[in-house]
Amino acid sequence: MKSVVLENGRAVIKELPIPKLQEGDILVEMKACGLCGTDIEKICGQYTASQPIIGHEPAGIIKESTVDWLKVGDRVFAHHHVPCYECYYCKKGSPTMCPYYRKTNLDPGGFSEYFRVPSWNVKRGGVLKLPDNVTFEEASFIEPLATVIRAQKRVKIMEGDSVFIVGSGPMGLLHAMMAKVNKAGTVIISDISEFRVEYASKIPQVD
Repeated sequence: MKSVVLENGRAVIKELPIPKLQEGDILVEMKACGLCGTDIEKICGQYTASQPIIGHEPAGIIKESTVDWLKVGDRVFAHHHVPCYECYYCKKGSPTMCPYYRKTNLDPGGFSEYFRVPSWNVKRGGVLKLPDNVTFEEASFIEPLATVIRAQKRVKIMEGDSVFIVGSGPMGLLHAMMAKVNKAGTVIISDISEFRVEYASKIPQVD
């Protein structure tokens, strides 16, 4: 299979064997995978907080499964990192600080024709079945949108609040749209890029 991997500081396409499954794993055929800023930072050698694996917003179709509730042919989204939900950090609402969180990942990464989701992720809710009306491209936004939802819950955006967003890239635009979902009043977004500001001005949620 073809896979995009990091090699000597570059993203390269390589031929790799299709991952073999162990008990509790599933194998997914990738249909869409978002390109995150973190992926770009990893390629540029600027991000070392987790394993040098790229592609963590993938959606696809299950091709092999060793668990009963996930069937071959199911359309799914797979989370790359999954916490234990039992440690101090998880119980305090900070699962990304869990010592197990960054030890988990997809094999060999989401930018692969096929990837293995390990049993740890599967057992702890890291695989989501997709409704028929959600496309694979839309599903690739599940992870970035989840980070936006969590962030806005933490800052407690209330009805009528004025919201100022610095940066009008994909995440900034998601924040603008989610702020309106949370009934914010005025939503203002800024950027040093004229192109991005012009693009953001076309989004109905931006005032």
